[in-house]
Amino acid sequence: MALSGAMVDLSNGAGSSQLCLLSGTFTSLAAVPSSYASCAWTTYIEGGGGLANQGVIVRGSTGTHHYRMWIASNTLPDLAFSFAQID
Repeated sequence: MALSGAMVDLSNGAGSSQLCLLSGTFTSLAAVPSSYASCAWTTYIEGGGGLANQGVIVRGSTGTHHYRMWIASNTLPDLAFSFAQID
């Protein structure tokens, strides 16, 4: 689920921790790591400071599938991102 204010925030909306914001910045989806071993899972990522060029690991609701996501922009009115399944 995307929440809007000055910039778009990210929330899984399901109440369980399914998002992992990776440290660092990335120039493309291919640059976002696929390892989630050290993830600190959360339900919400604040977008107010800008999420452009950030990487996020998203865990599916059953916990069996993971996706890497590269956020190109979270400036209103659009959230622009690319994603690919890891497993």
